[in-house]
Amino acid sequence: MRRASHGDVGAAGSRLLPREGAEAEDVIAAALTHDGVDIRRRCTVRSVSSEFGLAGSAILEDGTTVEFERMLVAVGKTPNTSELGLDLACVDTDASGYVVVTDTLRTSAERIWAAGDVTGLGHFTHTAGVNASIAAANAILGLRRTADRRVVPRVTFTQPEVAAVGIHDDDTSTARHRVVTVQHRDLDRAITESESQGFTRVVFDRTGVVIGATIVGPRAGESLAEVTLAVKQKMTASQLSGTTHPPIRPTTMRCGMPACRSPVNNSAAECSASLSGRWPEFGAPACGEPHVTDGVINTTSPDHARVKA
Repeated sequence: MRRASHGDVGAAGSRLLPREGAEAEDVIAAALTHDGVDIRRRCTVRSVSSEFGLAGSAILEDGTTVEFERMLVAVGKTPNTSELGLDLACVDTDASGYVVVTDTLRTSAERIWAAGDVTGLGHFTHTAGVNASIAAANAILGLRRTADRRVVPRVTFTQPEVAAVGIHDDDTSTARHRVVTVQHRDLDRAITESESQGFTRVVFDRTGVVIGATIVGPRAGESLAEVTLAVKQKMTASQLSGTTHPPIRPTTMRCGMPACRSPVNNSAAECSASLSGRWPEFGAPACGEPHVTDGVINTTSPDHARVKA
């Protein structure tokens, strides 16, 4: 989504990425602004005019006129099922037109299964692909595989990318969760490659099980794969950190490894003290010593601050 010319992005609500955490949105907004994009929130378009079907102007609700060469409108998806005659096949739809399916993706008609956007189970190509395989196996082979509605990873392909799975930090509580954050600006590899925007944030429950993560950075979608498996299999921090990883090119997932070494069963203050004391035995990871702010464990690195200065 990066271009060499000026652009405008308008959002009808107050959030640019309403499904993601506020800090992730702030990183993307700052990156867009740096690239010359004018972000307009709570923006409603009153009318659009174009002489040749390409370039033209848009008049906003406040009377502002925005000139454009190309306009891209994102208005979401609506199922187009009203004229398919599904009622004749005894296939039920909900009030919005989505085909109603069970966990095995069977419709209300015994011999019909459905998958993809028409079911409303996440408008993602990867979700549609997995569910199509499940529906086909159940329909043809007579299996009873179920679609996973709990663990659905998502990626926004901006620069930097935003990738998330499971619960994110805006939905956490200090009483039930531990949130560990590693800022990429404190990582030597990110500094070396001039890709220090973003962060890696992992959410654990009180027993240390990984239940969510958000990664903002280059190739974040690729880095999310391991965390997605961890959430799916209800893996613990010790299981992840105790796994020997091959010496591949470091990615942002490497940033999350110190987070997975946290003794998350302790209180926030005890966790900070314990991490500070145990850090050397982990081989001095790049992310510096942690501190606790409002129950959230963060990392800072004075050494890296000096390097950047």
